[in-house]
Amino acid sequence: ILALGFILRLYRIVNKELWYDEVLDILQSQKSIVEIFQDVKLTPLHYLFVHLFSLFSSKIEVLRIPGVLFGVASIFVLYAVARKLTNKEASLFAAFLLAISPMAIE
Repeated sequence: ILALGFILRLYRIVNKELWYDEVLDILQSQKSIVEIFQDVKLTPLHYLFVHLFSLFSSKIEVLRIPGVLFGVASIFVLYAVARKLTNKEASLFAAFLLAISPMAIE
């Protein structure tokens, strides 16, 4: 399920147009780490990862990798939480639904 989620999030990652939040990612990635923590109070971790990836390349597909990694991690977190609350089959089904969710993939 994690591999499926990873593949679906990487599929055509280059061919997608920029979203508003991705433009914000790019703008934040150009700032220093101190400026990121000063500007972003609620979610600095995401912008920190984008900043670190921007050190390797400024290509949009590289800057989208943190989103892919967080998206795949969310599948695992959903499974783990659901596993605590329900049985294995329901947990796997919930993780599968998140893995193939079009909105989560975008």
